[in-house]
Amino acid sequence: MKSIFIIIVAGVLFYLALCAVMYGRQRAMLYFLTPESHLPGADILWLEHDDQRIKVWKLAAQKDQAIIYFGGNAEDVASNGTDFIRLFPDYDLYLMNYRGYGGSSGSPSEQALFSDARALYDTIKDEYDTIAVIGRSLGTGVAVHLGAERPVARLALITPFDSMAKVAAAHYPWLPAERLLKDRYESAVRGPDLDMPTLVIVAEHDEVIPRRRTDALIETLDMDNLEVVVLSGAGHNNLGAYMEYEEALRRFFAPQGSLAE
Repeated sequence: MKSIFIIIVAGVLFYLALCAVMYGRQRAMLYFLTPESHLPGADILWLEHDDQRIKVWKLAAQKDQAIIYFGGNAEDVASNGTDFIRLFPDYDLYLMNYRGYGGSSGSPSEQALFSDARALYDTIKDEYDTIAVIGRSLGTGVAVHLGAERPVARLALITPFDSMAKVAAAHYPWLPAERLLKDRYESAVRGPDLDMPTLVIVAEHDEVIPRRRTDALIETLDMDNLEVVVLSGAGHNNLGAYMEYEEALRRFFAPQGSLAE
């Protein structure tokens, strides 16, 4: 009996130690910082905010409307430059490098990314008639927050989720992930605050964001302003290989476009 008790105690202590390690390393597991890169033809907007310098790629052609892009947790946003110029010829483009990414200073966190997103919007808002926002994966959490806090004209969410805490719980069912997670990105809470035309692009076989987590977010959005495109056969990281992906984005952001088109 004593040996069984010792085994149980050892098991509990090991589990608690494992939880402590995961808690301590969670941001390193969520944010995969990217090195500095180069984007030919782009200018750099240095956002001086909260004692940090945030590097924002600016692809500008003196248009009267802009798109702000927030990328995934391991994404070099500069890699989108050529495609975005082709897809969105009627927009100036702003691609944010999160804190610690691509030459930006500081360390990423949910509140830091939210604060930087608001600061970028506020910095450029007087230059444009309208500002639209695109978020991908982790960036959808930032995009939803900005859309709920600022007057965003259009919002595209690529492989979004309802709650990062729930996504973590799906990947680590043996951990109390929803209790441990610091950066929760509770997009479903802000979903009802979104009143702009919204496009959601879903990967049918998304191995990173469980489909039920995307569907849970969709349920919070205004159906009268919503278009959902499911890419048949697509996974989380190969959306760009599907013609329907570019077609959906191009159509949604086309001048004078509407969800009915």
